[in-house]
Amino acid sequence: MATATRIDQLPGLRSSLSKLLSTADDIVFLRMLWALNALQTGRAAEAGRFLNGYPPDAATDGILGPHAIYPWELETLANELLTTPKSIFRSFDCRNWNAIGDLVNLLRSLEGAEYLARREDVNILVELGRIGARQFPWQRGYVGLPPLYRSAFIYGQGECAAYLKQAANLTPSDMTLVGFSLLSVFYPEPGIRPATDMELIHEWGITRTTLQETLKRISCPIAVARAQAANIRVIETATAYKPSILRRHPCLLVGHRARTMIAPLPDLIMDRVTNGLFYDVVGGGGAVRDEVGRKFESYALDLLRRMLPAVLFDPETSYRTPLGPIATPDILMCDRHRVVSLAIECKASRMSVAARFGEAPGEDRGYEEIAKGIMQLWRFYAHSRLGIAPTRLSDDVKLLILTLDEWFAGRATIIPQILERAHVLADASAHAISREDRLPVAFCTISELEDVLRTATAESLLETVEIASGDRVGWIFSSLHQDAESAKTEPKDYPFQDALGDLLPWYARLQDLGDDEP
Repeated sequence: MATATRIDQLPGLRSSLSKLLSTADDIVFLRMLWALNALQTGRAAEAGRFLNGYPPDAATDGILGPHAIYPWELETLANELLTTPKSIFRSFDCRNWNAIGDLVNLLRSLEGAEYLARREDVNILVELGRIGARQFPWQRGYVGLPPLYRSAFIYGQGECAAYLKQAANLTPSDMTLVGFSLLSVFYPEPGIRPATDMELIHEWGITRTTLQETLKRISCPIAVARAQAANIRVIETATAYKPSILRRHPCLLVGHRARTMIAPLPDLIMDRVTNGLFYDVVGGGGAVRDEVGRKFESYALDLLRRMLPAVLFDPETSYRTPLGPIATPDILMCDRHRVVSLAIECKASRMSVAARFGEAPGEDRGYEEIAKGIMQLWRFYAHSRLGIAPTRLSDDVKLLILTLDEWFAGRATIIPQILERAHVLADASAHAISREDRLPVAFCTISELEDVLRTATAESLLETVEIASGDRVGWIFSSLHQDAESAKTEPKDYPFQDALGDLLPWYARLQDLGDDEP
């Protein structure tokens, strides 16, 4: 009865949220979102200038707390604001903590009612995957060395860099420097004037033309953001899972002649100029996509070699078969006798909105690539067992799919569908792949592998793959590593900090300035 009542309230909840947002001043509301984020990320002094009446324990250094307002909720509110027609009245008090609390609770009630209205059609485990896709990246964070180096390595060289230069006369180093500079000015202030507040960046080699071209890609006037948000969020899905305009344009231009810039969630700037470099190079077509795949394989191989230097990791090679040459898996983990204990297939496919937030994510074509990767691992095992591949495998060899994007976060229900499709591909293969050759497969994302390798030994990594290919297949790989009983190391440093300056010259200069400090 209570459930039916909540569903019946859904139209009223939507109407109430729209009414509140329609009476909010856009600029003041976006500043409020910035202040709420600042309040709960260790910047209470800065936030306090724009909020009244908040309880002292609402100020935290992270997203947990008795009065938490989560960043993914703030992102949803920003997008809902931009898709709501404005009233002639401006009655919503964006400074009042109680009014803000009522707004957030209204959003949570709406999201809850939307799920109840669809729960007969949406598997609860699929819903958990959608929740994970919304929350896990925020919990992991967007600012740090691994995403900065990884994105520069994958998107910042060769064909990708050439395409960006041709399309916009920009380099990935230019874009990341502008993004890092914006982040530094938006942490203490919600709004800036780029024409004057970014003057210092010119001393770092960024011309006015380069700055303007970069800002065109990561920012837009609020009127344009409104139109684009309305277009991308028109899809029929729950409010929480609609696309966010802030992923493409984390900075919004407001005010007279759009000369003031607001970034309601500054960390999304770094996401845009790291992971989001994809948007700037994807237009390069097949050549760019192929290189992204190769660079991802190379990055993963380098990472494993640097973090486990006593272990041998071999890259992909080819071998002859009666049906023509075939490639080995992308990475092979071996002992000193070249006996393979772990075979890794890398997949750099980007998740679509449907895969990330859809009610039937398994239908996305990206999972077809992952199923193909599983079939390739099984084929390699079959060829090795039959002596077709000149590779010796350990008796307990393990298989792993490693992805660039977050294909498996909270998505254990997808795995049976992927495996079913892999079996279909294996049955249809011209190469004989028997059922005994179809070993269990573990699944891991690169961000999880980076976490694991900080404390991993060869033994703990292999044990985690074994756990992750068993009853807990599809679970978060880094959490399974904590359960592994094998010995681990003290936390190790990320291995590419010194190499980052080779890809991003501004970072090397920044490090030199730090070294010069007394």
